[in-house]
Parts: sequence; C-alpha cells; structure tokens
Amino acid sequence: VSEAARYDGRGKTYSHLPAYRSLGEVHFRYHKLLNELIDRDVEHMTFRELSTELTTLEMLSQQLVGLIGQIQHHVTLLQNTLDR
Repeated sequence: VSEAARYDGRGKTYSHLPAYRSLGEVHFRYHKLLNELIDRDVEHMTFRELSTELTTLEMLSQQLVGLIGQIQHHVTLLQNTLDR
C-alpha cells in the first residue's frame, strides 16, 4: 500500500509532504512505546529504566508537535498560493 493510499480526505492532499510522512512514523513509534509501557509492570521498573522510557516518550512528543507545526506552515503556504 502506498503512503498516499493510507490517508483519506485532507491527509491525501498533504501526504506528499516529508513532514506528513514523518508524522506517521513518529506517531506509530510514540504509540508503540506507550503501549509497551502500559503492558509492563512499571511499579517494578527501576527509576532509571522508567526515566529513560519517559524521556524517549517526551522526545517523540516534541517531534510530533514540531512536525504538526511544519505541516501547518505548509498548509498555510499552500492556501495563500491558492487564494491568489
């Protein structure tokens, strides 16, 4: 399945943007790590283990916010171009 085929509506419109493709990858990794943490017995994890996992989760979260900002910027540029 191609990248563009994964998305519907507005997603299909912007699926050519590198930030949009990266968003899907980072979003997948974020949820994968989150699910792994949910499945683990965090009460028996060492502080270092939990801290490392939460740091990675925070990094992925920041990447998601940054990628969303990039997409919003591209959408604004595209809309401004179409409005002319």
